[in-house]
Amino acid sequence: MNIIKRLLLPLLLTLISFGALANRNLDEALVAYGTGNFSKAIIWFKKAAKQGNAEAQHNLGIMYAKARGTEKDEKEAIQWYEKAAAQGYAKSQSNLGVMYANGQGVTKDLPKAIELYRKSAAQDYPDAQYNLGFLYANGLGVKRDFSQAISWYQKAAQNGYANAQYILGVLSANGEGMDKDLEKAVSWYQKAAEQGSANAQFNLAVMYDDGRGVKQDANRANALYAKAAEQGLPNAQYNLGYAYAKGLGVEPNANTALMWFSKASKQGLGNAHLMLGIMHANGQGTKQDFAQAKALFDKACETGVKTGCDNAKMLAAQLAKQ
Repeated sequence: MNIIKRLLLPLLLTLISFGALANRNLDEALVAYGTGNFSKAIIWFKKAAKQGNAEAQHNLGIMYAKARGTEKDEKEAIQWYEKAAAQGYAKSQSNLGVMYANGQGVTKDLPKAIELYRKSAAQDYPDAQYNLGFLYANGLGVKRDFSQAISWYQKAAQNGYANAQYILGVLSANGEGMDKDLEKAVSWYQKAAEQGSANAQFNLAVMYDDGRGVKQDANRANALYAKAAEQGLPNAQYNLGYAYAKGLGVEPNANTALMWFSKASKQGLGNAHLMLGIMHANGQGTKQDFAQAKALFDKACETGVKTGCDNAKMLAAQLAKQ
């Protein structure tokens, strides 16, 4: 018995020191990564990963998948994700599931993706829970089951996953798969909006604008539209421009309205083309320009905005008389 103890003790010490070394290498990698030095970070991630550190293996997979500090190599990314996933690392199981679901660096295999998502979701990893919800909602790789979808969305949302919170807000607002509950919708939108979800910020703004599930508040609506608009959401840019054009909850400001309509118009939003055309036709916030107004009305018409078609015809008729 004493001989066995003498043999096991050095082995145990070796394992502890090896693990400590891997942790130190991981720390070096994370410091380098945090300063944006990806080429240095990948060197340290590799050292720790080869020493069996699952977090380092996962991060190394990300480096190869996203071409950080190295050329993009999805097959190499998969190899490192697999090593970490084999150790039960939930993030790698989920990321590997995404690769199989999309056929990135590997043959598309939804059953394999679902198997990996389930392993990750069982560890309460919200990304995997959300992905399972999405698959069940759309019947991808599994029989479509809305109750299962909602169950997984709820798990992800309770774990703070913003997009799941947003989806539950939409479902609650529309009464899809659950009782319609506007106050609950507002609550879910609020949670997602606080995490920076532009879609949630926009939908919450609409709720405040219309007084649905919450007391009507144009100022609050505009503040939320602004947050979503600054993230590039065209509908929010349009609604904010409209608020400034009409003085809804803000002082009317043609220049600011023109700016937001222009941003939404550049993203192809038909109603933004229309409003921008009206402002050019009337010389609001810009020099009057009928030719530019006509071009914008035509664009609105092409996107299916009937008023744009009507305005283009009327303006063309007026220009023809000049």
